[in-house]
Amino acid sequence: MDIQLAIEMLNAEWRILTAAPILLGVVAGVVLFFGWAAAWFCFRNALTRRKRRLEEYRQEISKLQGRLTAGQHIYRVDRSELRLVIDNEKQAPTTVFYMNVSKWCLLGQNFTRIDKEPDRDHDHGPVCLFILFDQPTKDEVLNVMSDSVLPRYDIKEFNDRFAIIAFAGPIPVGTLEIIVG
Repeated sequence: MDIQLAIEMLNAEWRILTAAPILLGVVAGVVLFFGWAAAWFCFRNALTRRKRRLEEYRQEISKLQGRLTAGQHIYRVDRSELRLVIDNEKQAPTTVFYMNVSKWCLLGQNFTRIDKEPDRDHDHGPVCLFILFDQPTKDEVLNVMSDSVLPRYDIKEFNDRFAIIAFAGPIPVGTLEIIVG
């Protein structure tokens, strides 16, 4: 009876030893299948988004080419932007970011009176910012923003090719943003 019991016990252990790799293989197969399916789904979504963007670019290029061949040069850019960092009044501002701006100029005036000593608070005149756009821009809205308090300003001229902004005094230290569109 001991031999019979030992043989049954060995058979049971042998079934477990043969079933374990099969079970492990099935589990690994299921995990790999679902992992592959998830990766395929993510990759397909990324490709679909890129394909959609590429199609939008193609349509925009097609419109531009159609206008050029038809002789229409009325295409206007939706947005133009100029971002300047002003460190102090003595140095020229640093361009941080620009979009559709070919040239800009910040022109300030300092007054010197003959009859009295120059005063630090009263010797500054108006400051004008001239911006020339690279491509015609939709001239709907021009926003002037800064992270510091700006002096009074007036938009003297603004159209699809350029903008002139006059400030009542020097522009304080900080970031100056001009956004068109």
